[in-house]
Amino acid sequence: MPRKTRRFSVEIDERTEHMSLEALRCRTFGHAWIERTVAHARRMSLAKLGQVEEILGCERCGGTWETIYALPDFTRVSTKRTYADPGTYLVPPRSGRLRRHEARKALYCRRAS
Repeated sequence: MPRKTRRFSVEIDERTEHMSLEALRCRTFGHAWIERTVAHARRMSLAKLGQVEEILGCERCGGTWETIYALPDFTRVSTKRTYADPGTYLVPPRSGRLRRHEARKALYCRRAS
């Protein structure tokens, strides 16, 4: 069980202490995904393979989500998830899932201090 600390009479999951405000916002509200442009050379090399690529980027934390699909039925071939700074977004390995409400409490207390 993750350790807790108290701030403003609210128990805060200590795994959120290292997280940036942007990471806490994305953990609380979800990522603000926008579509990124795939370079022309990349599009052409994938087209020769009968594939297309979709790249999404988060406006807040800088993370990306890249997915390659096979044509014509858009079957997913691969997915790659990248975090701008994993040290400020991810929780330690094998420490369990950080629930959305835990991120929300940490975000609230951080903004209030």
